[in-house]
Amino acid sequence: MRHQLSKSLCWMNYTFAVVISASIWSVQWRSKYANEDFAVRKSIPQRKGAVFIGNDSFGKYKGELQVILREMPLDERKNAVADVVKEELFLLDYIKPWGTFRLIK
Repeated sequence: MRHQLSKSLCWMNYTFAVVISASIWSVQWRSKYANEDFAVRKSIPQRKGAVFIGNDSFGKYKGELQVILREMPLDERKNAVADVVKEELFLLDYIKPWGTFRLIK
């Protein structure tokens, strides 16, 4: 199930961000959910604002949360779980490396 995120990116302590050119990675999720199962689901192309979690086939990145910054091809190692609402996509530009952000359902 995918969710629309409203008031999506608030600058409160939620998780630290590693920002690379194509996506924002939450490194805390990977360690927090290391022992959880993330079954492989049908994936979709990655577009700006889509939120993904690495599934069981993603090796050491299993359970890692990613917010996509630019379009990328489909990656079956990631499950789509949510989208940032269109009106708030501009907020992605304000997340800086090792900054914090929070996703709100």
